[in-house]
Amino acid sequence: MFDPAASPARPTPGGVTPEAADLCGLAERTGTPAYVLFEQTLRDGYAALQAALATAEPVRLYYSVKSNFETGVLAALCDLGCGAEISGSVERLAIERAGFPWRRVIVDGPLKDEQELTRAIDGGVHLINVESEAEIATVGRLARRAGRRVRIGVRIGPLRRPAARHLVLRSYEHKFGFRLSEVESLAEVIRRAGELEWAGLMTHVGSQVTHAEPYLQALEECFGVAARLRQRGVHIEEINLGGGLPADTMVNLRVARRFGLAPLWERLGWLQAGAQSSLSLAQRMAEHAIALRRQHQLPAVLALEPGRTLVAGAGLMLGRVRVVKPPWVYIDVSLNDLPEKLSFSEWRLKLPAHAGAAATRRWHFAGPTLAAQDVLLYNHPAPAPECGDTVAILDTGAYSIARANQFTRPRAPVYFVDRHGQLHLIRRAETAADVLHTQLPVGHSGY
Repeated sequence: MFDPAASPARPTPGGVTPEAADLCGLAERTGTPAYVLFEQTLRDGYAALQAALATAEPVRLYYSVKSNFETGVLAALCDLGCGAEISGSVERLAIERAGFPWRRVIVDGPLKDEQELTRAIDGGVHLINVESEAEIATVGRLARRAGRRVRIGVRIGPLRRPAARHLVLRSYEHKFGFRLSEVESLAEVIRRAGELEWAGLMTHVGSQVTHAEPYLQALEECFGVAARLRQRGVHIEEINLGGGLPADTMVNLRVARRFGLAPLWERLGWLQAGAQSSLSLAQRMAEHAIALRRQHQLPAVLALEPGRTLVAGAGLMLGRVRVVKPPWVYIDVSLNDLPEKLSFSEWRLKLPAHAGAAATRRWHFAGPTLAAQDVLLYNHPAPAPECGDTVAILDTGAYSIARANQFTRPRAPVYFVDRHGQLHLIRRAETAADVLHTQLPVGHSGY
């Protein structure tokens, strides 16, 4: 079984980070728009998270590959001994290229492809988290065909009801996994499926979770289920709380600034909610896991699937101001490049040529596409920008490159600053021909 803490690789102090970089000089070298990822920040964040969880060892970290699967990111995390969580063929190919051994990989997702499952089983995957009885039967059949005993985890659906204001989230209740009340009855289903070893329980508390209580409640529920399953002869080795740890550098806005009452609420101090740091959340989880192990006499491994908390702050987007039409500022970065338009959080924006200057007014920073929604920051206080100014949008390392789209424009290049400060192009800019190259003419045999 892998032990991330055993890796000899450690961060190198003094490496370049987004906060320390010469952003104007960097933009001259990369051109704009461009993504830039920083290895030092990634390594520092991984080491800090390990340290926050250290009291609860053994702990397993599986990086959520869907949040960013660029080569530099995966190579660094693989070197550090991190595990990987994947949910599809693109992520699988990316981790294979990065050198992740299958014994450090778990597979998630509500509808897994049989070819991908077969590949994972043949590779000796650490765990497959199942979400339905039909999937249990499928994995059992594939395990028998491969002549292997396969370890599985069971995903439990939401263990708490989202706050009333999260109406969108409420509409997805029970989309993923089994209801808590169904889990214990699966013991016989899994036993009948054949070559399966039920080794884990997995749940996902939410995204950008800013307080510890939901995690602590989920831990209590999972340890309770594991204790009851032990009476049925099922020995749960690993309890996985999934992802959701916040990106601490992102401003937590409970109401987006563009909503009508936002200016009033901002003056009253209601717009921004208090939040605990990801490291304090991790420490609370570790302490609670120790107490629950003792309470239930159950030495289960604590596992997490961090994505955003590791990689969001390790990336930024570089752009330039192209047109100033107060209060609008048009830049060459669009929501194509940063499609995760967060309703409750806001990116940090820097105008490095105006560092230290006071904000002159509130500006609307908009992208170049002919789409009404292409507004990256609204009513954002900033110094007066000028045409040609470098713009850096921070905290964009997670769910930006992976979700970028090609609405009217090719996708931007990706650069990687290694821990020694060297800049590498790791994904070239697309061209218009790249965008259209899979199109087939009418009448083509493949049409």
